[in-house]
Amino acid sequence: MISTVARGVPVFRRGVLRGPVERFLTTNAERVLVLADQEAVAAHAPQVAPEHVMAALLKNGNGVAVLCLRRLGAGPRELADAPQADDPPTTHGITAVLEQARHQAHLLGHRYIGTEHLLLALAEEAPDLLARHGADPATLRRQVVSVLREPVPAGWVWP
Repeated sequence: MISTVARGVPVFRRGVLRGPVERFLTTNAERVLVLADQEAVAAHAPQVAPEHVMAALLKNGNGVAVLCLRRLGAGPRELADAPQADDPPTTHGITAVLEQARHQAHLLGHRYIGTEHLLLALAEEAPDLLARHGADPATLRRQVVSVLREPVPAGWVWP
């Protein structure tokens, strides 16, 4: 059970972290989902959406996902500053993203769900969030595999 609280409401009660996926999250992925919940609360959104997860990944600024985006030339600043007024809102909720993240972890043979799996899930569930930067699912998957094969950068907790 998650002890983090957003606006006095335990995160798991808002539906962000619940069920069997929760136990496989890395600390960093859990932190991202707590930030996503806070983003949704700040936006007065009825639920956490992929846009909130992307904003949380960028706000967190750490982890395999951000490293992969930087290597593709789409760092946090570029993604955060990208115009989004013309983007239609996504209809997928957090449940679809978490299930896709679990699926991505399974495809990679991982027994955990990290920020890289959340990023791959976003590429599948809300491709418009990343497409303008050339970050399609196949390219992201190659980048994730490449980063995970490298030695751990100094000061990083991995995964």
